[in-house]
Amino acid sequence: MELKRRSGEVIGEGETLAQVAEANKADLRWANLSGADLSGANLSGAGCVQMECGPWFIWITPERCSIGCQDHPHEFWQAATPESVAPMHEHASEFWSLWGEMILAACRACAKHGWPKAKE
Repeated sequence: MELKRRSGEVIGEGETLAQVAEANKADLRWANLSGADLSGANLSGAGCVQMECGPWFIWITPERCSIGCQDHPHEFWQAATPESVAPMHEHASEFWSLWGEMILAACRACAKHGWPKAKE
């Protein structure tokens, strides 16, 4: 796979995203990969939970949670309410009312247990 910038510039190559990061000494924790071409990426063992709920992609690590372009520590999301997220997007309040508890449960599980490494 190739990891590319939005411009198309290749910034890394490897079998998995973990290999790309290792080969390029890249720390991809909390990276905004919204412009990256991850087609064909094998993210197993990357230490995260990934899901898609409604219009947004969600990426959870043991410390942080990204929902769409909003990336914050778990503590931020734990304190979130439909009213507090409303300024983020016109549908954020409805989204948080619908999906917030499930996302927080995934954050708690990831923080408590981490994520197992891929089997070799």
